[in-house]
Amino acid sequence: MAWTEKLEKILTMERMILISMIISALRYLWYSTGPTPELLIGTFFLQGMVNGILLVEFVRYIAKLVEPAMIGMAMTLYQAVSSNGSTILCQIIGGAILDNYGSLEVYLFFSAYNMIGIILYIWFKLYKV
Repeated sequence: MAWTEKLEKILTMERMILISMIISALRYLWYSTGPTPELLIGTFFLQGMVNGILLVEFVRYIAKLVEPAMIGMAMTLYQAVSSNGSTILCQIIGGAILDNYGSLEVYLFFSAYNMIGIILYIWFKLYKV
């Protein structure tokens, strides 16, 4: 989280969000190949970095999109949808995939779910060059 200001001077906010989304999707895709536990531990720093950047940048991005009087409601809605709604949805679908196919396929689903997010981010022109 401390690096986001320095990175934002090099990259735009939208680029940092897109790069973080791509890293997250690729990480889950790699997890679906069944890497060794030692290699998984090595990626935990990357996961923390991506999550830290996304948390800070999404809050800044939402604050940029809404009027100042609506920031409180926008942040509450963002938190409800992103943290709670996505968690519930991923747990339900991930549990069904785990029961029927196995743990590696759950990571494959998470990768595909992230890739859909990347496509929507670009399709709705939320990413600006």
